Amino acid sequence: MAYTSSDAATRLEAVREAINRCLTSQAYSTESGRNQQMAQLRDLRAMEKELQDEVANSGGGAQLGVYSR
Repeated sequence: MAYTSSDAATRLEAVREAINRCLTSQAYSTESGRNQQMAQLRDLRAMEKELQDEVANSGGGAQLGVYSR
């Protein structure tokens, strides 16, 4: 399945939000007793880099304001 640059930009935004959540809490238990585990930061960083490259190569980089950490 091919993605458009706007799809990549949307996914990049979601990955960045996940990174922020990951930095504040890695694992926790819910009120119902279920355990939740966040994605691994290294995996999110790799995905972020891939999506940054995809957005930049599709010409959508200027609209997104791509930055690196």
